[in-house]
Amino acid sequence: MKTKQSHFFMITFIFSATLFSQDFSRDLKVIEAYEVEIDKGRENLLKQITKLESVENPNLDLINKKKAQYENYIFNDKMLNILFAEEVGSFFNNSDNLTLQEYFASVSADDKSLSLGFTVNSRGKNALRPLNMVYNFGVKVKAKNKFASIFENGDFNQKSDLGISFNITKVHFIAGAINFSSVKDGNNNIIFNRRALIETYRKKLYADYRGKIKEYKVKTLPKEEDSIRAIQNQMRGYKHKPDISKIYKEKGASLYQSLAEDEIKYIKENKAYSFISSDWVSLDGFLPVTNTTYNILINDNSGNFKAETFVPWRASLSWSYFRKYSNNRSWFISPKISVQNNNNILLEDLTAETLIVERQIFGNGSELETTESVYKEYSEFITPSFGAEFTYFFTKNIGVSPSFEKNVGTYDEFNWKLGVPISLKDKDGKPKVNFELQWKKVNTLTESNYLVGISASFLFGNLIN
Repeated sequence: MKTKQSHFFMITFIFSATLFSQDFSRDLKVIEAYEVEIDKGRENLLKQITKLESVENPNLDLINKKKAQYENYIFNDKMLNILFAEEVGSFFNNSDNLTLQEYFASVSADDKSLSLGFTVNSRGKNALRPLNMVYNFGVKVKAKNKFASIFENGDFNQKSDLGISFNITKVHFIAGAINFSSVKDGNNNIIFNRRALIETYRKKLYADYRGKIKEYKVKTLPKEEDSIRAIQNQMRGYKHKPDISKIYKEKGASLYQSLAEDEIKYIKENKAYSFISSDWVSLDGFLPVTNTTYNILINDNSGNFKAETFVPWRASLSWSYFRKYSNNRSWFISPKISVQNNNNILLEDLTAETLIVERQIFGNGSELETTESVYKEYSEFITPSFGAEFTYFFTKNIGVSPSFEKNVGTYDEFNWKLGVPISLKDKDGKPKVNFELQWKKVNTLTESNYLVGISASFLFGNLIN
């Protein structure tokens, strides 16, 4: 039977910006609190509709869209906070892009670099809070012969290309969305009602958690309360005695988050959504700690040379959007503008020549030469550029990815790449090793090169909860 997606669909926007702050008493009304959050989301939508209708020239299309959302509103905002953070984090590519790891280390084959860093984000340790801002800070150093040398013979290695990298990201710049439209056949009959599936499972989930809460209150909670009371009796007169209500708050919050995570697991495993999407805006930068020094041969046949200092700074601004479907297909687009300090030695990948600057001849006829690595020419310039990349994964692990980059200024060239990205994920579905088979055209100042090869990045660490 021929099937198709319903033309009518509902998208729930994640707009919750409030922090999770829920006080639970001894009765642990977790399920009631979960339902209250859903009702709050509906109330917020109703307020938006009322506000839109109150203006002089109301936008009827937007009002009708909001009304459709209101009629079909079924998700808990705090559950969506967890869901969107997981999906955003799964689109990690390398250390210059968005990563939610508290601490991270990655190796990139593109520029033979090792990156170490840490992440601060707006939700902290509380997964129920919305992920709005992400801040990545770290150090990046070039790795030569599979080793990143920062100190050499006890001294700081000025040739390490060491620098500070940063990434400041606004998540849900436009909005995150989940679509759970029903599937219909060619006669417009519903053959897969996702909403009914979600609501039926939620009733079962509520029943399971009522049982868990009842069992905990009968078997475990009295023992925990007695333990706290015993400590309180031993600390009479001390103002920092443990508070017995802390048990209820912590257990209530734990059950609330567990309830949300169980619902997410069911939604994913049973394809109870059509697609999930979100976006973010990122400001990336690299500030060098060490500068690069080039010895440039003076063109007067004297054999003398002069030192040129190069500061390899760079910055970029990008917008990224992804959409992931329940059938494991997904696509990702990211336009970017950037600017960097540049020079001809980097672009041409020039190899230094060896210049003998001193020769000593000893009495036994042996010689000792002192040499320096020199370049014949040097020019430094700033290179602005703009470009974009599109990636489509037609399975969970493999896809296709074209991209382009247009540079302007002294280096006025157009580069492109066609890649086949392959992502190896851990047991939780998070990317750990990403590599890409690439065919690309890379222009220098003097020639064009067509290259075929592999680009890879490796990520070490664990995603935060």
